[in-house]
Amino acid sequence: MATVIALPARVDLSASIDLRDRLLSGSSDVTIDASSVNILTTPGLQVLLSAKPHLAADSRALTIDAPSAEFLSCLTSFGTDLSAIQTEGAAP
Repeated sequence: MATVIALPARVDLSASIDLRDRLLSGSSDVTIDASSVNILTTPGLQVLLSAKPHLAADSRALTIDAPSAEFLSCLTSFGTDLSAIQTEGAAP
């Protein structure tokens, strides 16, 4: 069963530190609920991008669930999309 991590409305430096710690402490697949995100800052994106290879190396999946329009817009502003974050085989 996947660990579900609900992102806060603002994924800034302090939220990113908590997110990093939660991602590193688990041993199961991870589903990130991004439905409440209004703002994704650079530190948040960095944590999400670095989580993908870390989890994939442990044969763990990373899926973004129900991304808000704002979350997707932030990704686009950074010049990236969900495929840069989710592991292979994760639900689109």
